[in-house]
Amino acid sequence: MNTLILYAMGIASLVVIIAGAFTVVVMIVYYIQVMWSKISACAKNTMEYLQNKQDFEVYKADVLHWDMVKREKALRCRECAYRKKYMDEEAQP
Repeated sequence: MNTLILYAMGIASLVVIIAGAFTVVVMIVYYIQVMWSKISACAKNTMEYLQNKQDFEVYKADVLHWDMVKREKALRCRECAYRKKYMDEEAQP
């Protein structure tokens, strides 16, 4: 019985050592990436491009949402001048 407990403790300690080593390697790679992103001009440009792309996607979604809201309001209004103005704007490219 004691041998079984010793084997279990040995396996558990190996698992902990391997998990700790993996964590240390991941942290080292992460900090290397952070340092490289601060030093490298290419990395800075890539990060800036990705940020601008994300901002543009949010902007496009907002514009689409507000266009749909504007269209819904215009279509709800039966005989108002706003509907005529909106339809004229839609008709002209």
